[in-house]
Amino acid sequence: MHYKKIKKVLAVLAIGSMLTFTAAGCSLSNNSNSTTTSSETVEAVDINNLFSDRDQDSSYDASSPKITLSDSSITSDSDNAKVSGNTATISAGGTYIITGSASDAQIIIDAGTDKVQLVLDNASLTSSSAAAIYVKQADKVFVTLADGTTNTISISSDSVEMDDSTVDGAIYSKDDLTFNGNGTLNVTSTKTNGIVGKDDLKLVSGTINVTSGNHAIQG
Repeated sequence: MHYKKIKKVLAVLAIGSMLTFTAAGCSLSNNSNSTTTSSETVEAVDINNLFSDRDQDSSYDASSPKITLSDSSITSDSDNAKVSGNTATISAGGTYIITGSASDAQIIIDAGTDKVQLVLDNASLTSSSAAAIYVKQADKVFVTLADGTTNTISISSDSVEMDDSTVDGAIYSKDDLTFNGNGTLNVTSTKTNGIVGKDDLKLVSGTINVTSGNHAIQG
């Protein structure tokens, strides 16, 4: 497993390592077949200098539209989250609650210049063909880990070419991406990267465990 300082991953710049990372209330465990364990002490940082108020706001309306995952079908109660086969595509800003379990499905965010909040509420999503969560376009996406929940995002495929990009992570974002909330997220990518952000990537709070064949986080 290789680690490098990640351009524009603001939280990681303040993270100490032991292959369990802690910064601003966010823990990240990084597991691989071959790891080196070390410890490093870092100075405390003011999270207000790293994160905006919106980054730190993990609240949401429980009556927001829901995308419910299952192996038989994906359902959505929002016209702005259309389902085609095993893919749900979010096309407008707002909050969407993701729940249920699907062994081969994908969520795509293609919302133009809108902000989108994805609330993971005991969601389990696996994709065999591309990133399980793929942010194609948005002003910013907030992935909120609902309090007390355990969520799983995984992918078993190699990298794929999509929209003139090499999509090579279980969670892949072409735009700003923030993780917050007080739940747990387990990310597994057996052949590629765990979380990939091509713009600002912020880990504000929650517990994030990444097992990957390459980088845990890549920017």
